[in-house]
Amino acid sequence: MPACFPSLSAREILTLLPRTGRRRPFSSSFSAAAAAAVGTHLLTLLERCATLQQIKQVQGQMLLTGDIGYGRFVLSSLESPNAFSWNSAIRAHSDCCDVGEAVLLYKMMLMSSARPNNLTYPILLKVCAKTRSLLPGGQIFGHALQLGMDSDAFVSNSAIHMFGNCGISVAARQIFDTMCDRDLVSWNSMINGYLRSGRPAEALELVRDMETEVEPDEVTMMGAVLCCAMLGDLDLARKYHSFITEKDLDRTVPLSNALMDMYVKCGSLEDAERLFLCAEGRRTVVTWTTMMAGYLKLGSSELARNLFEEMPTRDVVSWNVMIGGYVQLGRAKDALSLFHEMQRLRVDPMRSPWSTFCRLAHSSEPTAWEYGRIASWGSIISARSVFSEMPERNALTWTAMISGLAIHGLGQDAISHFSKMTAGGLTPDGVTFLGLLSACSHAGLVDDGRHYFDQMRLKYNLLPGLKHYSCMSGRLTVTKSGCKRWRHLRAAGQHVRGASLWSEADKVRALMKRRGLEKTPGCSSIEVNGVVHEFTARDQPIHSGERSTLARGNYSGTSNMCADFSGR
Repeated sequence: MPACFPSLSAREILTLLPRTGRRRPFSSSFSAAAAAAVGTHLLTLLERCATLQQIKQVQGQMLLTGDIGYGRFVLSSLESPNAFSWNSAIRAHSDCCDVGEAVLLYKMMLMSSARPNNLTYPILLKVCAKTRSLLPGGQIFGHALQLGMDSDAFVSNSAIHMFGNCGISVAARQIFDTMCDRDLVSWNSMINGYLRSGRPAEALELVRDMETEVEPDEVTMMGAVLCCAMLGDLDLARKYHSFITEKDLDRTVPLSNALMDMYVKCGSLEDAERLFLCAEGRRTVVTWTTMMAGYLKLGSSELARNLFEEMPTRDVVSWNVMIGGYVQLGRAKDALSLFHEMQRLRVDPMRSPWSTFCRLAHSSEPTAWEYGRIASWGSIISARSVFSEMPERNALTWTAMISGLAIHGLGQDAISHFSKMTAGGLTPDGVTFLGLLSACSHAGLVDDGRHYFDQMRLKYNLLPGLKHYSCMSGRLTVTKSGCKRWRHLRAAGQHVRGASLWSEADKVRALMKRRGLEKTPGCSSIEVNGVVHEFTARDQPIHSGERSTLARGNYSGTSNMCADFSGR
């Protein structure tokens, strides 16, 4: 036992604490007086600690035998808790990301005889940063300013980190510029704040400026590497990679993975591959997944799949990246097959690839049909469940849900989701309206479709494209009874019920092609003996005898399917 505990051994520390497990009620025999005695002894021990190891010894015994509720009980039993006691209790809630209880304890501290110090505010600002709670974070920093703690480096650095994490880089920069004594933490916090706000150019400018005051470290270079990845600047990427090598900075696994990702996003697969080979023996799941994502980004799906199969271990992200890559490359059958394999292996069902597709697809601007395909692979009930469990929803995830509802013919639900999306302050784009108009078209909501088509232009200043007009022409304009051409177009958009209509439908298809109008081909999938087969409707002529059987188009893969069924 270290010298700071001359009178108490580890065994004696244990005897001070009640034998209760986490989240279990206290024994009725454990009185307030006993709690106060235990609290006094523990706090005395903590205050006497001189090294981090000594603090960890006491903390370890507390974690083994107590919980936060116990700590609150001890705090309330103390006659006059000092700042150290309050800070310890606030830190416990901060470590659990419980910003509400941490702020409540801070308010109780203000009403007590104790006064917050320069250690109180960094604890509070840290939990506000982790939970992105801007309102309480701003109020707490305001209190710190009133107490004249703006000159304290710990408080200022914590405030920069909090505002940066919340995306308010302007406020963070104001604090940074007014600091008299900026250290490495100040610079790194500000650089990361710019990164979180999507301002890589300003972050890199700060990296260049800091060299006159402090020496950059691995955290700084991590920020610089991420900036280069966001900008896609290969020359700049190689410059900072050389800087890391020249300064002999510690090439940690996260930094190596970030360098690989940087080269992938800058379009240099060769550099990424070299780093991947050099990482042999230190590769993590992130390393494998980053290289796999690089192959997929550049269209090398076979190399990516080979890497996927070679991975010693996979997590849900690895599966989602591979499936999402297939989706982006238009290989829906392979994506669906891999998705079924993922389900068969019971990979965490609560983290469906459906939500991951929404995130992965953001960079490639997929069409509403692609979103709908993702949602239509499974039950719309499952899609709703995943959507409702998302902690954060952006315009992309709302669009995916609206398009999925459209595919399933749930027009009113799609309109309801659109209304909730806009009420939440999100702005729809052309893809959102494409899903919404498709939903109105499939559900026969003529007036609603016209309304939203007008809103697209007048309220959101979006110029309709050919696909938007195609949605309108599919069913929304069929009420114009005086126009024979629109009646024919309606017939072309629906299933052809008899061979006598085929000559008319062919004429309408020719008219659509001359005007540049396209109709998304229908597609269905079915799994037989573990193999997924896909039927895609094509605008190709077929023999008249097949029209009564296939209704329309040429369905690829039917011969293989017949063989599969006949062999069963």
